[in-house]
Amino acid sequence: MIEIILVIYLCIQISKLAVQKEQPKNRWVFMTVLFWFLGETFAIGLFVSISGIQITAENINDPDIMGSLFGMLFAGCCGGFLGYLLVRKKLESIPDQPYD
Repeated sequence: MIEIILVIYLCIQISKLAVQKEQPKNRWVFMTVLFWFLGETFAIGLFVSISGIQITAENINDPDIMGSLFGMLFAGCCGGFLGYLLVRKKLESIPDQPYD
């Protein structure tokens, strides 16, 4: 739930920056959500492949697996935030439109 609120807040920040740069804000908000999702997916996949964990119904309550689940949660949030930073840097690199 907190992650959804964070994504909404970051999308609002990106849309404000897009309006300032006179860019279509819907495109940049879509890119923010897309890059957040892709960053999460990549980071979690990377974490699982490096750690080599296998979650099954028998070992779900194992403390080591629970630690790995929290690690995946942290990796996903970091990957998602990295996706947001990529979109923001790209948008910030666009010059401001001069007022006539």
